[in-house]
Amino acid sequence: MSAFIEAKAFRIRSTQPGDYALNRLTILSCIVIFCCGCSNAQQSEPASSAVKPEASATATVASPPVIDSHELLVPGTITVDVMGLAVPKRAEEIGQKFKQALAKDPDWFLEHSKNKKPGEPLPHDERMGISKEEYEEFLKLSQKTTMRKLNEAPLIITQKEADVFELDGGTELSDLTGIVMDLKQDQVQSPFGTLAERSIINAPESTALGAWNGVQWKGNLTDADGVTGSVAKLAIGKIKKSGRCVIYYDVRKITSGEKIHISHILNYDAPQK
Repeated sequence: MSAFIEAKAFRIRSTQPGDYALNRLTILSCIVIFCCGCSNAQQSEPASSAVKPEASATATVASPPVIDSHELLVPGTITVDVMGLAVPKRAEEIGQKFKQALAKDPDWFLEHSKNKKPGEPLPHDERMGISKEEYEEFLKLSQKTTMRKLNEAPLIITQKEADVFELDGGTELSDLTGIVMDLKQDQVQSPFGTLAERSIINAPESTALGAWNGVQWKGNLTDADGVTGSVAKLAIGKIKKSGRCVIYYDVRKITSGEKIHISHILNYDAPQK
């Protein structure tokens, strides 16, 4: 049996705050919750670079991309590897104990998460259902997260204009269908709105993907009511070690009574020049 447990690319919906905390408690979610705090999970990004592919992205709109995105977007149908995070089995065992404890008293955990200090994991509490030693072991194991191939899927890239490319994920990657990357306007049109905040990615070896360079577009999209909205981002780049290409798409949408999290990490061979 493999010594790792895989957390797949996912799409999560929830209608109640308590259900939201419980439903997203895969082993990956445990890592995010311990390191970030559940109260911040709806707005902020995971603190651990091990679970954040673009952990060292630098927001510099005026800076030129470190790679030419045109070289990564070749019209046609490509086969992409759908990637997921793999964590040590021991971390899964500890995470399951925590999940059982949380199910008994989710309201307590939501309150406890408010005690988290920036840059630090949540303080240990006996009500987590694990000992202090197990908690420290879990935090160490979470740094050993790696990226594993889950399956393959087709992705269609259509060149609409010289600098405009549209994605079609078909039935297997439907969340990506309709995304349009406009390299001339330096923005991305997504089903959730326009992503116009560009940042350069120069990720270190410590991220789940390893060291990679690229460009990311992000949008903080507020609905007409001024209360609900979403944070969406799309990144494209190349892994330094393997030379393979990366597409990373992540959306966190909050509406009245519903929360949605969409996340996809795709790898594929660099197009031949």
